[in-house]
Amino acid sequence: MTQQEQIVRIQQNQADVRAFVAEQHKLSQAATFESWKLVTIGVIAGAALFGAGAVFMKLFG
Repeated sequence: MTQQEQIVRIQQNQADVRAFVAEQHKLSQAATFESWKLVTIGVIAGAALFGAGAVFMKLFG
């Protein structure tokens, strides 16, 4: 294998690694967003249940 072929192979490997890292970064960001969305929905659901409980206690308590 000539030096030029080795350089081309190394450059291709580096490009593959950059593409892999970019994809992993994108997936990581998506997972973080999904986590925050789940937390937000949980907080809203908890507040709704607390409010419903307060109304129930006011009506029947």
